[in-house]
Amino acid sequence: MGLEMLRDKKRYIMVEATSELNTEKEELDRELKQAVLALTGQLGYYDISPKLVSVVDSRHFVIRCKLKGYEKMLLASALMPFLLLAP
Repeated sequence: MGLEMLRDKKRYIMVEATSELNTEKEELDRELKQAVLALTGQLGYYDISPKLVSVVDSRHFVIRCKLKGYEKMLLASALMPFLLLAP
């Protein structure tokens, strides 16, 4: 019998910018990671594990994070002043 690999559950968040985004996907991903680090530090960053999944259009994109870090991800997104969480 082998050890079972436990996988973290993920959550996806659709994010809407208040204005058109004029940044590349890599830059947006970097800003997202900086906002999470500013809020939670290195250990909290691991608990959230944010990842920019896709840019839908010039105002919308999708973020993936761990379930246990979902609420902190919502707070970190508030540190990015040009964003609104889509309902």
